[in-house]
Amino acid sequence: MLDIFILLTFIAVGATIGFRGVDLLPDLLTPKELAGVNLEGLRWVVMGFGAFLSLGIGFAAQVTCRRLEKRLKHSPPLYC
Repeated sequence: MLDIFILLTFIAVGATIGFRGVDLLPDLLTPKELAGVNLEGLRWVVMGFGAFLSLGIGFAAQVTCRRLEKRLKHSPPLYC
């Protein structure tokens, strides 16, 4: 269950960053450069790329979490 939660969290964060990241474009580009650009379409494309990229990052985090969990299970107990 934790694995699905980790993946969904990463996908949601990546998609949100991609969706909101298009709002930064008008500050970086002049209106002349933005003429004829479909910003809503660009917003959805960037959101898709952000979600896809964050899926890979989520898998990496999931594998790291599993390795850490396995390592902690096999480590000797600490006595104080």
